[in-house]
Amino acid sequence: MNMNLVVYGCMMLIALSGCSGGNATEVKFGDPQAVHQRAADTNSDFVATKEVITNVPTAAVVKKEGFTNTDAIVMVLKARAKGLGSKPSVDFPTNSGQTKIVEGTIGGKSGKINLELRTFAEEKKDGTFVVTLTKDWNVKVGNKEVISYWEYQVDSKAKVTLLKSEDNDKLVAIIK
Repeated sequence: MNMNLVVYGCMMLIALSGCSGGNATEVKFGDPQAVHQRAADTNSDFVATKEVITNVPTAAVVKKEGFTNTDAIVMVLKARAKGLGSKPSVDFPTNSGQTKIVEGTIGGKSGKINLELRTFAEEKKDGTFVVTLTKDWNVKVGNKEVISYWEYQVDSKAKVTLLKSEDNDKLVAIIK
């Protein structure tokens, strides 16, 4: 039986492929057992974009998806959480260019301050991404603004590497 099939995201393919998002490999769906074996062999996640597939008896074709800056940000945030061994004390925005205002604890009379969390991701020519997380405490200690940042590289295989960082969070504790 031939049919037209419109695929919106991966939800329709979860039962066939074990789809959970992330990078995709080109796969022809047809035999569910073969799809599961392909996923196990390549350690891949399978996703589908909105596409119309026509005259397909029981198969669908999923095209290889590119790694996006949002994917890179999510990988960095997961790696940070794993590296910290617990939930991070603050949650950075998950989209590039976003700023989030959260309340932070500092020394001194007020004890609280609004700090800015910024996320920025930039794709390089080689297909890698540089993700920068910035925490701006909006306060000076002496003549130094208290700003912390972490810069990561994420390659197309989702490997996250810390390139450089400056953590000045401890300075807010000495405010009297």
